[in-house]
Amino acid sequence: MSNRRKTPSAGTVIAVVALFVALGSGAYAAKVAKNSVGASALKKNAVTKDKIKKAAVVNSKVAVGTLTANRLSSTAQTDLSGALAYGQVDPFGTGSYVAARTSGFTTLTNPAEGRWCLGVDSAIASKVFDASGNPTRPTVASVEYGTTPAVADTMVAPRGGDLDCGKNLLEINTYRGGAPSGTVAFTVVLP
Repeated sequence: MSNRRKTPSAGTVIAVVALFVALGSGAYAAKVAKNSVGASALKKNAVTKDKIKKAAVVNSKVAVGTLTANRLSSTAQTDLSGALAYGQVDPFGTGSYVAARTSGFTTLTNPAEGRWCLGVDSAIASKVFDASGNPTRPTVASVEYGTTPAVADTMVAPRGGDLDCGKNLLEINTYRGGAPSGTVAFTVVLP
């Protein structure tokens, strides 16, 4: 028997090197640090709703002003159980409430350009108005950006007492470019 070792062939050496490179690359990819991939490293539209873990996006993860009501599920839009009343007003066509997004409001009139008079359900009227028919609760209103075209320079303004709409009605005024406008959709909430 000979004590001589066999020298590996060039093909064997290349195969072993390729094996270590392949194994090393996989190990490197697995070692990407947590939170090390930022927005700049992602391709546009690479992250879709199907790729996001359920309940991973919470309030603290959503930037202010990036989420509007029309981007929420219908359940989320109508789950305002702490509110006495809420509604979305669509000023186009006949000017009406969006039924799936309204509760506690019953009547809606538009007596003048940009002026909306809102009536509430009789079951909550005593919580909203005093004996003289003046509002006693704050009214919160906002432009419905998802359905209002050309939203630049639009405004929604709820009014308190001394209303032009009359007793037992809430008044919301909508503006575009500083002038009253009937083409501003809005959401209103009575907390």
